[in-house]
Amino acid sequence: MDIKFDPYHIGIKFQLFFVVSAFINKMLPRLKKSGYKVNLDISLPSSSVSPQPYRKIAEKDSVRLELNLAANSINVVSENPAKSIKVFKEIIDLVESEDYKLDKVIEFIEVIVNTHVATKSKPAELLSKKVLFDFSDISGGLELSPHSIKYSNYLDESAKDKFAEFTIQPNLANPDKLFMSMVCRRKSKDEIITFTNGIKKNIGQFIKKLEG
Repeated sequence: MDIKFDPYHIGIKFQLFFVVSAFINKMLPRLKKSGYKVNLDISLPSSSVSPQPYRKIAEKDSVRLELNLAANSINVVSENPAKSIKVFKEIIDLVESEDYKLDKVIEFIEVIVNTHVATKSKPAELLSKKVLFDFSDISGGLELSPHSIKYSNYLDESAKDKFAEFTIQPNLANPDKLFMSMVCRRKSKDEIITFTNGIKKNIGQFIKKLEG
């Protein structure tokens, strides 16, 4: 199955008391020794108050390591989920090597990913088969079909540490392909690793159910 990823984003959001810029300043030499191409042109402040809150700090094997000062987060970004999760593990290891407890310093970890998937039928037809309502009385006789369908547990207050949101719609740039947007937020690093390792298989199984 042809599945193409827009940059696969894993964001590690730290608690406000954890000064992520200071941590990165300390880790830059270790990143360089580990094979990262470090951006030596940046100057990292020791607080989140900065006119330029979003910065690229390093790169390795086509994976970008970025710092978002406004969100107090480190982002791992690439077009390959397997490469992204490998670098994610390395960053987590760096945090733990400084004797920090992950459940104390990390607020949550979030995967944000957009995919473009080739389907047997046109995506608009697939969505119409799953969800179709008659709006002709209020649309002036126009025949309407689903353009976008979103699922989430946003209103489930008991699941605040486990948030997921999935949106499916025809790809606006190529309506013959299905566009899927996914957000997966967890507290546990292991759940993020499991989600990422199974992403291609699980998307494939979802598409088969959609087409079935």
